[in-house]
Amino acid sequence: RDQPERAQAAERLPRGTPRNHRCACRVVRDVFLALSLVLSATPVETYEAARQALDNRRTELLADPEQRDALHCIRCGACLNVCPIFRNVGGHTYGTTYSGPVGSVITPHLRGVQEWKHLSNASSLCGACTEACPVKIDLHHHLLQNRRNAVGDSPSWIERLAWRAHAFAVNTPALYQFGQEVARIVEPLRLRLQGTPLDPVKSWTRTRDLPPVAPESFKEWWRNRR
Repeated sequence: RDQPERAQAAERLPRGTPRNHRCACRVVRDVFLALSLVLSATPVETYEAARQALDNRRTELLADPEQRDALHCIRCGACLNVCPIFRNVGGHTYGTTYSGPVGSVITPHLRGVQEWKHLSNASSLCGACTEACPVKIDLHHHLLQNRRNAVGDSPSWIERLAWRAHAFAVNTPALYQFGQEVARIVEPLRLRLQGTPLDPVKSWTRTRDLPPVAPESFKEWWRNRR
């Protein structure tokens, strides 16, 4: 009597799914269908809960012909070892399970492009990760594709406003210089507030160090030494 429900659950797999992936999904489905008898839940309800827990939006990435090869990752860590960004900032700064170049590629797909697009921007695009990958994932091109997808999606109005303010400041030399002076003045206060709820950059300093403000700009250094 469960055959119609089984068929309905099987149809949730997208067309074009590789055969080995479909077989693995069917095994997981059958296991949870058996558990549904013990848990007194309908097979479809149990399968849907299991699919959400195990899939974690990987099916959406699998349906993307442009970036689906990111799922070929075998978690060997080769791209992490050669990545100049990872070697300098470490794995904890990524704030997610998958760090390094491959984490920067797949995390926006699993957790949301707009919320995690900064990972794809934290890359020099040197291509060392692609050369080191034993399964030949085109990682640095996928980082570019993530950047393109992030631009295509509409960012929040706060982010748009912040970038417009930044563009206005850097294109106004007097305002930019004034901002540098203010940053030097408030630097001691920021150090006192670092790590507290009043820290204005707490979301950054929770897992990273904020570089100190330089005592003088390059322009000032050059003028003083002429």
